[in-house]
Amino acid sequence: PAVCYLPCPPGGPVFTALVDTGCSGRQLSSYAFGDARGKLGVFGGLDTSDTRSGDTLELDAMTKTFLVRTPQIAPTARYAASAAYDAKRNVVVLFGGSDASGSVGDTWTWDGDRWRAMSPAMAPSPRIHAEMTYGSTRKRVLVFGGRSARGWRAELWAWDGATWKGLHPPTPTPAQERPKLAED
Repeated sequence: PAVCYLPCPPGGPVFTALVDTGCSGRQLSSYAFGDARGKLGVFGGLDTSDTRSGDTLELDAMTKTFLVRTPQIAPTARYAASAAYDAKRNVVVLFGGSDASGSVGDTWTWDGDRWRAMSPAMAPSPRIHAEMTYGSTRKRVLVFGGRSARGWRAELWAWDGATWKGLHPPTPTPAQERPKLAED
């Protein structure tokens, strides 16, 4: 059978092969590990025929199985969106990506049962391939870069649970193709 991979805890093997229960061949999906619930959330991506997916999957690390979730409301099918777990609010935040209309700039949250479309007063421009992480020191989600209609971006934004705020670090980072981001 096809396999999906789950990162293992420190000190364990690098990867554990899992029997595929719905993610085989998927690429450019959004995923985030929800610490409080112990689930790896996976949303969207492209399937093996390059068709956009709009499904929500959760991987239970203990049972090593995927559960297909079927919320009544969900983001549009998309690929290359950004996602991170917001530990302060106990939700996964999803931003951007590319749906059937092109690049989008919407923000959604997933609490393990339902998706909520957020209506922030400010937001980054629509983009794909941005990098997202949670900053535990200031308790906010950060998003950096990505590709918009104007090319690769070097912007840093923070999500506080209600809106996005553009940040302006003293030493700007240059625009990069598919950057990586972590809190220091």
